[in-house]
Amino acid sequence: MSARAFLTGGASGIGRAIATMLVSEGYRVAISARAHDRAATAAGEIGAELGLACDVRSPESVRDAVNCLLESFGGLDLLVNNAGVAEFFNVDKTSEAVWAAMIDTNLSGTFRVTKACLPSLLDGGGMVINVLSTAARTAFPGSSAYVASKFGQLGFAESLRAEYRDRGLRVVNILPGAVDTPIWDNIEGDWDRSKMLRPKDVAEVARTALRAPAATLVEEIRLGPAGGAL
Repeated sequence: MSARAFLTGGASGIGRAIATMLVSEGYRVAISARAHDRAATAAGEIGAELGLACDVRSPESVRDAVNCLLESFGGLDLLVNNAGVAEFFNVDKTSEAVWAAMIDTNLSGTFRVTKACLPSLLDGGGMVINVLSTAARTAFPGSSAYVASKFGQLGFAESLRAEYRDRGLRVVNILPGAVDTPIWDNIEGDWDRSKMLRPKDVAEVARTALRAPAATLVEEIRLGPAGGAL
């Protein structure tokens, strides 16, 4: 039976690249986006079985998406937490709305989706891959809310691994540097996107983690542009 994967934020960028890789590896893949039409269109384009509406900020939306997934697939072997947002401001320019968006989407969203999928993942010794950022280990100026959300995601992921390792759950954290995705379209600044990583670079790292021998676990992978941090 083919392994079953669910990937949040799978309609574009890193998520779409990882979903495409999973399809090529023979997984049955479900992807999600906030809008159902966007998820369904992307799923059809890359050969994923399901395109689901899932707003990770909403417990009800997460519940409905995971229930639909489990009804269709009968279980889950791999969860890829990829949905996220980014806005960069110094603390004095960070509004309550920006802070809430970073924490609720990046950190709380990862918690909600993981908790909803956990019973099924534990049934068969599944895996969770979290697409984080180098900002989960290194604080950068002008990005306090984003950094806080990413540090929080990493702490949550490492606690998850410690809590369920003895039940066979495998947790892998991928920490890429700047990646040329649509997230940069609305971020102010003079960014040379030609020097950034490409989404497929992150997908290939995820493939490596998935193919690691069963007796090993790649716990964390950090990768950045060859030319250094931008």
